[in-house]
Parts: sequence; C-alpha cells; structure tokens
Amino acid sequence: MRYYLCFSWKQKEFLKEHDFKYEFKARHIGNGKVFYFYFWSYQLDLCLREYSEIKRIELELGKEL
Repeated sequence: MRYYLCFSWKQKEFLKEHDFKYEFKARHIGNGKVFYFYFWSYQLDLCLREYSEIKRIELELGKEL
C-alpha cells in the first residue's frame, strides 16, 4: 500500500472538508511536529492537485497586492 504523508495542518483540514480521513498520525521524534498518513488513491491525488492550485492562486494574488 502507498501512503501520503501530510505535514500541513491547513492541508489536513482541506482534505477533511473533502471527506478524506487520515489512517493514523505520528509525532516526529526530533522536532515534535505531527504528521498524518493517508492511503494514496487517485481521488486523493486529484484533491491534492486542487489544493496546490488554490495555494498557487493565493500566492499570485498576494504578490499583486
């Protein structure tokens, strides 16, 4: 099985809004940050592409202001 590791809280919330639930979470031993494991699927890949496109547009709009 392939997994996707999510380190971003905002990305986790975006996936949650699109009905993706993480399989389990873990804490990094060194820095203590939490990351989430999702089973990889084609639907997850499409959702992550949508998230990336939204973030790209937000960055472009931020540069224009």
